[in-house]
Amino acid sequence: MSHYCLDTLIRSLYESLVSKDGFSFFLNLLVKQLNLLSGAVVMTNDISKKSRLVWAAGLDIEDASAFIDLNSQSDPLISQLNLSPSGSLITMGDVDADKMRVQHPEFFSQLNDDLDIYYATGAVLSQDGTWRSLIFFHRSRNQHEFNQQECLLLKRLIPHIQHAMQLYHQQLKQQQQAHLTELLFNQIQLPVILINEQGQVCHANTQGFALLDNGKIFRQVNQSLHLCPPYNKLLFSQALSNCLNNRTVETISLEKPNHFGYTITIAPLISDSYYDSKNSIQEPASSRPCIEGGVAIFIYSLDQPPKVNLNALCHAFGLTDKEAVICRELLNGHSPAEIAKMHHLSYETVRTYIKRAMKKTNTRRQNELVAKIITSPAYSNTQTMPQY
Repeated sequence: MSHYCLDTLIRSLYESLVSKDGFSFFLNLLVKQLNLLSGAVVMTNDISKKSRLVWAAGLDIEDASAFIDLNSQSDPLISQLNLSPSGSLITMGDVDADKMRVQHPEFFSQLNDDLDIYYATGAVLSQDGTWRSLIFFHRSRNQHEFNQQECLLLKRLIPHIQHAMQLYHQQLKQQQQAHLTELLFNQIQLPVILINEQGQVCHANTQGFALLDNGKIFRQVNQSLHLCPPYNKLLFSQALSNCLNNRTVETISLEKPNHFGYTITIAPLISDSYYDSKNSIQEPASSRPCIEGGVAIFIYSLDQPPKVNLNALCHAFGLTDKEAVICRELLNGHSPAEIAKMHHLSYETVRTYIKRAMKKTNTRRQNELVAKIITSPAYSNTQTMPQY
């Protein structure tokens, strides 16, 4: 097989990463170039012993996954691949076909008579202890078994297939994460903007992007705070430091020189180091979160406080009317002492209501309680953010 053929196959392989049909085009080209009967990529689960056909070309089986599951114990190629390291090419020739005819006559008949498969070769593309990714190529008896040159080409091609599959799975994972992130953030009605450790915006929900497009506000986190009194800047710096260092949710009330009030809630993002410290079982790096250490910052106005549906809040968490009112005041940025004065209650009574609400919402800190209310269906935010 010529070097030109290998280059063409490799180019087709990486083009499949941007194709809506995945690797089907590459497999079809490979079947044609190498005069194969069929080719397939299969995922098998080592725990459930179930298989799933991912891509196939030229394989005329109505339910290929069920066929593989039913005959995996009889298939000598799968048996050898289960014991082989990733990247090893296993080839089944005339000798192996004769053995299969004697040891597994029914399976041999299904392959040879029904599917016209006589010769086969395959490799393990990847394995992680649970899932195993396999690739197979088949030929009929009339197409002759795989020769040395063809096996050499496949061996040179397999590392590229492994790399392309790895890129494909990373691409799928990123698309899923992006989709889930969009769904999560867009359920939150107030603007949410994610800032990385360098102070740059790395993501935002629909309201957050609208806020960024409106003008000066929030191009840098500290930019709006430069106009604030020094006390506000100190509060923000302390809250940001606590969030980054202690992984706590911080909520602070700030006031502009024009007496316009607003509240900032700062929540930590997940980082690899934090994930390791919380898990005694070390998981593969590929399964860990890959988010930089940073924070999510929620900003909302106190001049036009966000609306909280008290009935929905009570229904969502089983709060009493009094507990819901106290939670709403916390969300508006008032301290327990201020709430006690506003509602003519003792400080101890307010603290009791807050503790009850935290127990019912499964939170441990007042800031966590506020953050949970913000992300609940009882919260809505329709006010216009100030232009700084």
